[in-house]
Amino acid sequence: MMATNASGTKAIEPSFDRNDSALVLAHIFFAFGALLLGGIAGVLQGLVRGGMITLPAGIGYYQLLTAHGVLMALIFTTYFIIGFLYSGVSKSLGGKLLPHTLKMGWIGFWLMSLGTVIATVVILLNQATVLYTFYAPMKASPYFYIALALIVFGSWVSGFGIFGQYRHWKKRTKISCRRCSHSWPS
Repeated sequence: MMATNASGTKAIEPSFDRNDSALVLAHIFFAFGALLLGGIAGVLQGLVRGGMITLPAGIGYYQLLTAHGVLMALIFTTYFIIGFLYSGVSKSLGGKLLPHTLKMGWIGFWLMSLGTVIATVVILLNQATVLYTFYAPMKASPYFYIALALIVFGSWVSGFGIFGQYRHWKKRTKISCRRCSHSWPS
């Protein structure tokens, strides 16, 4: 949609609703914050393994290894994917997220964020040095597994919000494809 600004020239209005973009940006910024912290843990881990530095008392190599893996492989990818999906759904399925979709997105975001903070604290307290693969013989604090459950459940809530938006769009548009209903020739 085009609008005219004060000088009389045409300006392009933003195509994202402010609430939608806040949800998307919250996911993307959190993802890159996790990437930064995971990267720092990875560099420190490499420096320790190479014998270039000695960590202060209370911080171990496996703490850094676990934090590096969890933050970069699990948290970064989860937040980035969900933020990217909400961006695509907002843009392509009607231009604005439904109120219940937005609410589910924020509930999912805060559940995942709470889980991430708890898991990171437990890792840094050396109560969950289980590597990012959660290697079975290595035991972690129950709080670590509760935190992971919050992350998974939060991602499910966000996913259900995305599916709800799609279902609403599908009902509203009632798109039919004649070519899709035919069977492929043998």
